[in-house]
Amino acid sequence: MRKLSVFILILSAISRSFTLPLYAWTDATVSTGTTMIRAIHINELRWTADDKRKDFGFSVYSWTDPTISTGTTVIRKTHFDEIRTALSDINIAFSTWCASVVPSTPTYTDSTLTAGTTRIKTNHVLELRAQADGIGTCASCCPVTVCKTGCNAVAGCTVLACGSQPAGCNFLNKCDCYGNCVSNTYQCPNCSPL
Repeated sequence: MRKLSVFILILSAISRSFTLPLYAWTDATVSTGTTMIRAIHINELRWTADDKRKDFGFSVYSWTDPTISTGTTVIRKTHFDEIRTALSDINIAFSTWCASVVPSTPTYTDSTLTAGTTRIKTNHVLELRAQADGIGTCASCCPVTVCKTGCNAVAGCTVLACGSQPAGCNFLNKCDCYGNCVSNTYQCPNCSPL
């Protein structure tokens, strides 16, 4: 039993270190009236949001109550608001670049949570899990090519300057606004995000 606990602990640490397409959520089935919202649910959402943020070039989020502890920390409205914001930053910055990988920010059951009024619902957790799972990876959104260099939280997919001729584009080609290697006769327009 002790070996299994150590293995799970190691596996848990590994899952937080790498960006995974879908997170293995604790209490995968959260049901109204039967599942208590626990500290681990909030922590997993935060870990996943931070993993996604790092992958897309954002800094980790500055959480209120950085440590959510079982039996000590009261789960509050602000915890849900911050997770929504942490994930929505990615949706807003990248959905125009690659909507199939990063969808636009979802509509929430309770778009505004009011402290002391809005009860924590299973949908609040499920919607955030779905939002996190719906965000793909930077590599699938902005694949690194000769003219594309990855993700940037401010600029979206980062591309080399239009008209540049990196070594990978032969002398008859150059980069366009969107990171494609195109004919040298291409005229660069005013480049702006899609």
